[in-house]
Amino acid sequence: MCRAMEEIRNDAAFKTRVEAIIGIMESFNVSVHDAMKALKIPESDYARYIAAI
Repeated sequence: MCRAMEEIRNDAAFKTRVEAIIGIMESFNVSVHDAMKALKIPESDYARYIAAI
């Protein structure tokens, strides 16, 4: 797979996870950290997702 296609795929997956985090936060009235924990996002990635939200 070419690099451009891989970057597009990774970007789409990132955006999907951000949307999932926001959905969990709104639906269950939990913090961003609790939402990421529920999605089993590695703690090392938390800052990247928090910056996007």
